[in-house]
Amino acid sequence: MKNLLLITALLWSCLSFSKVIVVSDIDDTIKETNTMSPTGKIYYFLRNKPFKHMSAIYRELDSFYKTSGEDIEFFYVSAAPDFIFNQQKFLRKYRFPMGKTFLKKISSPETYAYKYLTIKQILEANYNEGDTVIFLGDNSEHDPAVYVDITNNLNLENAEILVRDVSTQATNLASGLGIKRLPGVQYFFSEMELAEAPVMHFLSNKTLGSIAKDYKAKSLVPSFTLKTLETRLEKKLNCKDRSCKRYAEKKAKKIFGNYYLKYSL
Repeated sequence: MKNLLLITALLWSCLSFSKVIVVSDIDDTIKETNTMSPTGKIYYFLRNKPFKHMSAIYRELDSFYKTSGEDIEFFYVSAAPDFIFNQQKFLRKYRFPMGKTFLKKISSPETYAYKYLTIKQILEANYNEGDTVIFLGDNSEHDPAVYVDITNNLNLENAEILVRDVSTQATNLASGLGIKRLPGVQYFFSEMELAEAPVMHFLSNKTLGSIAKDYKAKSLVPSFTLKTLETRLEKKLNCKDRSCKRYAEKKAKKIFGNYYLKYSL
């Protein structure tokens, strides 16, 4: 009987330590920043506008696991300079689940190394075998590579990698544009694709309906992403004159319009 109680206690102890760790970027993942634009980068770093549905998605993610009896922790890791952005104020104002936040300091290494080392330290201090890790980021810079490398190097068995395609390079928007993806990464161009990810199965009808409504209104993807696509087309066409740039602009708008025809709602 004592042995049975001991085994039961050990099993319960192991189960109680199982938790969910969410590692999230901020800029261009939950906040509209436009880091793809060199000229507008500083302006958008100062702009505190969240992607409309991400707060609700994060809150429902938090609530689902807590209601299921699992612990969940949020860690926000951004390459934004720490002296221009009050991350805790942003999270509180827009009702994101609170968690520890990490911003880049002047003394920090370049972005890939900074994010890799920061996240590695977070997981080494908080991760236990059996935990689930959910990574959320974007492909404006290094998030996909950092998340994949961390997952492989730390042998994370239960990891989900979700990346917003702000570069327009990971979504099959049009033939001939080419696609750049890393294996093991689930890319989403808007919250429509994010809602389809198996790990987001808990999303409420209210949130799904709100996402679908904005998709119908063609307002899910920020206008600056259209400009990113236009710039890609200009480079591909090697535009040198105004007529070529006008053609790239029209083609980008058409591709964007076709994206909003992808789903029949």
